[in-house]
Amino acid sequence: MVLDPGHGGGDVGVEGMAGAMEKTITLRLALAIQKELKEHCTLIMTRERDNNPNMVQRAESANRSGADLFISLHTGSASSQSPGSIRIFHLPPDPAGADAAATPLWDHGALPYNRQSALLAQSLAEALTSREIPRKTSVQQADMFMLKPLTMPAILIEAGNLTSPQDALWLMDSGNQQALAKAIARGVRNHIDSFIQTP
Repeated sequence: MVLDPGHGGGDVGVEGMAGAMEKTITLRLALAIQKELKEHCTLIMTRERDNNPNMVQRAESANRSGADLFISLHTGSASSQSPGSIRIFHLPPDPAGADAAATPLWDHGALPYNRQSALLAQSLAEALTSREIPRKTSVQQADMFMLKPLTMPAILIEAGNLTSPQDALWLMDSGNQQALAKAIARGVRNHIDSFIQTP
């Protein structure tokens, strides 16, 4: 499985109060998820430090790895300072009768995996709906450029609204990061287990 902590280096992503930065939160969350899943599956990180591989580098390293799943981690932003929900995005289904030859090459990777991506998103949403995560969780379809070339089921998670002071403090708390990591890891395990064929 590939974990993709969004942003990094000079690209801090969304900035919130008290020094909260998207690039820091996503990396801490990815490292926590890595610990939770280390005995369940092999994990590959698109970054493990404060650097910022571009989209092509992230996609190429993921595809070369031969991984079975891809999860990109982000935080949201909004004009409102109200707390936000956790949003899980996957690509919409390929339109019926679409001409693959007419679509950009970048878009081809994800086409066979759209249904599995939707199932992965749903598994994560169910795992994040728990008492330890006091945020609403929703699954949404979106035309995410980053997800299109990936040759595996792929989703993108936005964990709250970092421009909300309440969410910024919540996301910077190590205990809350650990709770999020545990829930995401549980969703991944449930998804993987659902595809294991029993004799």
